Amino acid sequence: MRDIHFDTEKGTWTGNVTKKMDQYSEEIIEGTEKELKAMEGVKLLYDLQGRFTGKGIRFKVTVSRG
Repeated sequence: MRDIHFDTEKGTWTGNVTKKMDQYSEEIIEGTEKELKAMEGVKLLYDLQGRFTGKGIRFKVTVSRG
């Protein structure tokens, strides 16, 4: 994903998919900064002022094909 933005009025995150669908995907997760830093494959999200948002992006989430 790229161009990730947080809409403060709606309380939602948006972004653009930059790759084709494959066996892995990403998901936005919530937690404390300490919790998310301890997780492998998680990129923390900060606002423009550098404050932690309480969210991160977890990469390499398996996508099941049914």
